Amino acid sequence: MTLVKTEGLWKKYCKVFKQHMPNNLFKTIFQVNLLTFFGLMICYTSANAQSNIVGSRQPVLSRAPTSFVSITFDDGYQSIYNNAIPILNRLKLPSTLYIITKYLTTPDPDYMNLAELQLLHKNGHEIGSHTRNHVPLNTATPETVEHELSASRNDLLSAGFDATSFAYPGGYYGGWITKFVQHAGYTSARTTDFGYESNIPNAYSLKTMLITSTTKSIDIKRVIDTAIRRHQWLILVYHGIEKTVLATPGKVNYTVTKDNFAKIAKYLKERNIRVVTVSNGMKFRDALGVTFTKHP
Repeated sequence: MTLVKTEGLWKKYCKVFKQHMPNNLFKTIFQVNLLTFFGLMICYTSANAQSNIVGSRQPVLSRAPTSFVSITFDDGYQSIYNNAIPILNRLKLPSTLYIITKYLTTPDPDYMNLAELQLLHKNGHEIGSHTRNHVPLNTATPETVEHELSASRNDLLSAGFDATSFAYPGGYYGGWITKFVQHAGYTSARTTDFGYESNIPNAYSLKTMLITSTTKSIDIKRVIDTAIRRHQWLILVYHGIEKTVLATPGKVNYTVTKDNFAKIAKYLKERNIRVVTVSNGMKFRDALGVTFTKHP
């Protein structure tokens, strides 16, 4: 740490001003500027010391309390548990997993089981709802929508998860659907619409960046940097995470390779960017005085 010697600078400061001003005026300026001068010197010393401690590569904005990122997964695929969670746990990064809850009682080898989800929850990951049967809510009857929302939350509550976060299957949502989500007891709902969350976001239409097999790492990093620079909340959406991914001509593939996922997770960690679950993101924004719109 480099300390600034103020004694010599102060004598020079006084000498220069005294030579060019009447004595009475000098005394007045001396009194008024005494605190100002030392205030500036303290700020300079503090900034200089901080730059030596942190280093030029440390992003200052990444530590801003209004800037953070959430990593979310839809559906609850087994590949998430096998390939993504070990990376996140090693880097100590939390995530939010939106689960199709029918697999809690009807196990499927392609999806995480209850014991695995309970272990994830114990390790700081959030378990949210993606309905019970992954029904597109925009084409379902109001009765079906109400059942899918309430039944899935009850499934999670019965399993020991106080689920408050919801993600729309297929990203389909609308005014009357969001009201049902709220009435079911969820405090937030995530879409697949692109965007950042800031100012006065709607708690039941949270914007995201949807990641597919063709999304380039450099583009994800650019969006992350934009969110941090603007002091905003960015929510990343992933689905399956596999070691290899085969391209399907003419069809969007939502599965991402393990290597590409690891690049983004490491980027967040190395940049010291705050990563939070969605429920904590909501609480954090509330603590900062951001008012969320509760009704569509």
